[in-house]
Amino acid sequence: MSPGSANDAPSPSRRIPARPRVQEPEGEERDLGPLVRVQATRVGFVDNARRREGDVFDVHEAEFSDKWMVRVTEDVPTKITGPAAALKKIHDDALPGKMARSAAETDPLGTKS
Repeated sequence: MSPGSANDAPSPSRRIPARPRVQEPEGEERDLGPLVRVQATRVGFVDNARRREGDVFDVHEAEFSDKWMVRVTEDVPTKITGPAAALKKIHDDALPGKMARSAAETDPLGTKS
């Protein structure tokens, strides 16, 4: 292809429209309420970060979601699971010694009842 050909740029019908940016008025800050300590009950996303099940962290009251968070007391220490630790847990859970075994696998002769 030669430089500047029609295939270099996406056609107008294939362009993805840009998202409109929401800008806060200068000098004004949103009041999100006080910080509360929470624990994730499943994977979620808050404050531009993924939080995994069991993580304990602080969020503003306005960011609290009862769909995947529960409130905990302030004396519970914060705990954040990073991507490497999460991947290691998935790997370790998949190892044969960690997998749940059926009764037929643990007692193939059926001698235990």
